Amino acid sequence: YIAVVIPTRNRSKLLLELLENLSLCKTRDSLLWVIVVDSSDEKHEIKNENFEKFTYLYSEIRSAAHQRNQGLNLINASENEKVTFVAFLDDDVRIPLNYFDEIVEKFEEIHNSVGISGIAINQAVKKTILRRFWEVLLIKRQGKITATGINFPVLPSSDQPTKSQWLIGCSVWRFESIKYERFQSDFPGQSIYEDVIFSFQMSKKGLLLVLPHVKLQIGRAH
Repeated sequence: YIAVVIPTRNRSKLLLELLENLSLCKTRDSLLWVIVVDSSDEKHEIKNENFEKFTYLYSEIRSAAHQRNQGLNLINASENEKVTFVAFLDDDVRIPLNYFDEIVEKFEEIHNSVGISGIAINQAVKKTILRRFWEVLLIKRQGKITATGINFPVLPSSDQPTKSQWLIGCSVWRFESIKYERFQSDFPGQSIYEDVIFSFQMSKKGLLLVLPHVKLQIGRAH
């Protein structure tokens, strides 16, 4: 199984669009176990029959990091020997239909990789001259973390898998590598720092890769 953990709160329409997106995804050898961890003000259980395995959890703590940890705790407490990879997805992200195949293929090709992500693209952002100038300045620093903790993204203009010190929150991980790891949830709402801290710690275990040709769309279905 690829276990897909989705934190959400008060965005049922976006969540249902993501579940529809996931139900259309093709996977070569693996089945999806979709785990929704919800902190919505109105507690309601979402059911979905499009997946062989689907779990809904309610979390009173409104923190994406805590919700991801809750999903990991469930996987650990279950019969997890069938879980090979854990994918984290935000409810406003839509993935290409071959997303999991692309990433699993790269995991199989590069055995010391522990985490892989694509690039999150916001189609509302226009390609201005100033933005292009910014990309040129960052091209040699992409995927790095400075001493202050500020990170440089991997640019979508890259055409090769790029080694990185950090990954976006919507990433896929080898389950054995993160089985006993957890996101820091001390500062709810600061998810970018939680992502950086988590993935930087994981980079000590193995290789982190970004696949620029694998593009995740923000808030838009395929």
